[in-house]
Amino acid sequence: MTTVMINAITVPPGVEDELAKRFEAQSALLSGQQGFVDFQLLRPTDERNRWLVVSRWDSAASYDAWKNSAVFDQMHRGQLSGHGHSGSSPTHGDGPLTIESEVWSFEVSTTTA
Repeated sequence: MTTVMINAITVPPGVEDELAKRFEAQSALLSGQQGFVDFQLLRPTDERNRWLVVSRWDSAASYDAWKNSAVFDQMHRGQLSGHGHSGSSPTHGDGPLTIESEVWSFEVSTTTA
C-alpha cells in the first residue's frame, strides 16, 4: 500500500527561494531510490511559514530503507537547526534554512484519478 510522508518544515522569512533551490538541486537523488514514487515541495500561498515536503513510497519499508541509506545522510547532513529535526530539508554546505521539522506518515486509503 502506498505510504505518504509529509515533512512540515518551518522556514524563516528571507530564505524561501534558497530553500526551493536546494530541494530542486537534490530531488534527483530521490529518483533512483527503491520504492520511491514521487515528491512535491509545497510552498504556502498565504502568510504562513510552514512548508510541506510530500513524498510517496510504494511501502513504509521502502521509506524506512531510504531513511537508513547513505543517500538520506548525504541529503540531510547538517541542514536542520532548532528542534524536531527528524525530517528533511536539503543543504549544500551553506548551513540550515529551517528551524523546525515535524514528520507525518499516512497510508493512502482512497484515491481518485
